[in-house]
Amino acid sequence: MKSALDTHYTWRPTPDGVYRRSRVIQEQLTAKGEHRSAGPVDLLVAAAAEEAGLTLLHFARNFETIARTTGQPIRTIDLRQ
Repeated sequence: MKSALDTHYTWRPTPDGVYRRSRVIQEQLTAKGEHRSAGPVDLLVAAAAEEAGLTLLHFARNFETIARTTGQPIRTIDLRQ
């Protein structure tokens, strides 16, 4: 499994500003009444992907809520296959 993941996905360092950006996203979600839709780890993952210019692959609706706020690219994957 590790070799398959290493083949298809590259390592990305956490960009500067991720914690600040995740706080801004949380504030934006709060202003829209959606602050309970995403936890701190979800916000950090989304902010890291956004700051790095990556498409966020996910299998959770909370990332769709975040993306509606940030406008960042996301893609739903089906892990049940």
